[in-house]
Amino acid sequence: MRLIIALVLVYFATAPIAGAQADTTSLPAWYQAHVGFMTRDSGTWLAENDDVSDQNPYTHFGLQWTAMPGHTGMTGRLYGLHADGSTEEFWQFREFWHAGDNQARVMQWGLGGAFGDGMMTRYGDDFATVRQTFSWPNGVRTEGGHIIRTGADNTYTAEQYRINPDTGQWEFQHALTFRRQD
Repeated sequence: MRLIIALVLVYFATAPIAGAQADTTSLPAWYQAHVGFMTRDSGTWLAENDDVSDQNPYTHFGLQWTAMPGHTGMTGRLYGLHADGSTEEFWQFREFWHAGDNQARVMQWGLGGAFGDGMMTRYGDDFATVRQTFSWPNGVRTEGGHIIRTGADNTYTAEQYRINPDTGQWEFQHALTFRRQD
């Protein structure tokens, strides 16, 4: 009897996994191309830090992206690179196609307990925005945005914005141009 119960439990625990495969039929081609672009080769991107200081001691900022099966999404991390080669991670990301909302969803967490969640909107072959709501450890919620512009085959620029809670205006913070690493 114990064997039968164990087999039934194993079946129900693994049945959803056994049938789960990446269904790419509902994904738009632009999103699969976006994931392919970001994760190609090593999936590693570096941007020079033009504002090195005591408060900002990083020579470069790095992004590392890994594709999910079928290019249905990707996971990533943003980190700072010190002159001695050591790194400090700021954010972890999960980006995926949300079939229910028919949009790309971007989630991120880090910076001592902060969490961001929002959607990516595409505006052309080389231009997209990400708008997210951030929840900070002190209970404050803010909105932020990014404008992402892909350039040549091995570069893209990410512009960061604060979204003013009173006016909804996007207020420019800074921009970084990332270059693909081998």
